[in-house]
Amino acid sequence: MRKVLVVGLDGATWDVIDPLCKEGKLPTFSKLIRGGVKAKLISTIPPVTGPSWFSFATGRNPGNTGVFDFCIRKENQYEVRPINSQDFFNKAVWDYLSEAGKKVGVVMYPMLYPPYKVNGFVVSGMGAPWKENITFPKELKGELERLFGEFELYIEYHHPKYNDVDLFFKDVGRVLEKHKGVVQYLLKKEWEFFIVVFSITDWVQHLAWRYFDKNHPLYTRNESEKYGEKFIEFWQKIDEILSEILSSIDKETNLFIVSDHGFGPQDECFNLANWLEKEGYLVRKRRIREDILNSVKNFFGPFRERFRVLKRLFPSSFSKKVSTFLDTKANIVRGIDFQKSKAYCLGHTIPFGAIYLNKEILDEEECEVLKQEITKKLKNLKKELGENIQVTIFDPAEIYFGEHVKEAPDIIFTIDNWRCIIMKSFGNFIFRKEPFSPRHTGSHRLEGIFVAFGPDVKKGYEIDSIKIWDVIPTILHIFDVPLPGDMDGKVLKEIFKVNSEVAKKEIKYEEEKIFIKRRIRELKKIGKI
Repeated sequence: MRKVLVVGLDGATWDVIDPLCKEGKLPTFSKLIRGGVKAKLISTIPPVTGPSWFSFATGRNPGNTGVFDFCIRKENQYEVRPINSQDFFNKAVWDYLSEAGKKVGVVMYPMLYPPYKVNGFVVSGMGAPWKENITFPKELKGELERLFGEFELYIEYHHPKYNDVDLFFKDVGRVLEKHKGVVQYLLKKEWEFFIVVFSITDWVQHLAWRYFDKNHPLYTRNESEKYGEKFIEFWQKIDEILSEILSSIDKETNLFIVSDHGFGPQDECFNLANWLEKEGYLVRKRRIREDILNSVKNFFGPFRERFRVLKRLFPSSFSKKVSTFLDTKANIVRGIDFQKSKAYCLGHTIPFGAIYLNKEILDEEECEVLKQEITKKLKNLKKELGENIQVTIFDPAEIYFGEHVKEAPDIIFTIDNWRCIIMKSFGNFIFRKEPFSPRHTGSHRLEGIFVAFGPDVKKGYEIDSIKIWDVIPTILHIFDVPLPGDMDGKVLKEIFKVNSEVAKKEIKYEEEKIFIKRRIRELKKIGKI
């Protein structure tokens, strides 16, 4: 009986792994590539953890998942909400395998919170409050904490304390050691399908890319000799973890190593909210003079420590009120006059250039004219800003397909191949040629990694690229589980040995009546019927 193990390395890129392999610094990666199949994995647009890991788990493109970012726009509203486990339920690979009677283990999968019942076990990943219940079964959390101490799911790499890069790598080492222990322990439990995602690889590259990339504008020889070496040592630890995982599985297990997106330098910022306002498309509810804002900042600055004390002394209701106040100041949605704005941006993550046309005040023809007008101006940004930049614009109707395409932003764009951060908060600039911060010098790219290795997989074989939603259909095929009728990905038969049973057997699809029953369950859950 075949088993499948998937190791997700968030943000892993061949731009890092290939050179380190050539230098002999990643022997496990080299072994897997020589003995298996290698490819570029093409991510979602945008190449962001939220939609990409969601598309991976479900085998569907964002047009069919309705997930275009870390958050989902609330129906007919301007607010957005975070992705949660209910968005995964009955759609993810572990649901199909559980239903087919396979034992599954899902470990540190991003946004999979709260955990829910599967035929096996779940440990929630990034996005979960680790002090709460993050496991199924519930008692598993206590079991893990008795062995490894308090579970840490996230390192807030952008915190100012990590201006101390030594402290950052120290904390990275501690958290990675815990994650390694948890994975090693859970691999000893009963499972047929096991998936684990190491999100820590993403955080390290965001902060430390400047020390590895000699072409980065913040690269300096002295710092990079020290921290560039720490960056490489981190990837060597990942390589060692892969070696230990490889030695813990039997010869009947097919191994997949994947990333949700790639990585590259980040050294530009574009403020979309300011630009939309300057062009007259977005209107604020009220203008707050810059000197008043500065006075507020100066007032709160000295009292930051006192605020922390008050937060500890007073009930949680006090903290919530203060947090709500601060959030109101920061939340762009609350500052936009939607009755007067023809176009606007919402609180999406910083890689995502997303513009919405206001269909509440514009008819279909007006929206189309406005879309063409804004698109033309975006293409002219190079001339307008006097900067050597390249704007790429995506039409949602061309890059997505499925029932949720209409929920996507009307205009999607990126500057310099995702190198430029797209900000959505009112400030005092339109464009600047510098990183988002000294702790955010790397950003996502479309091309991630894919490696397959195991008894059914060809050796030393390379294919150009695959889609992120192709892997799960391939895994269901290995288990002989029928593919749902609305799954977008294809079975990657070309990665298998010609004479293997996996290559020879026909691809199965769900019967129509089973598919309809499952869709009814999904629609009932979200209140559509």
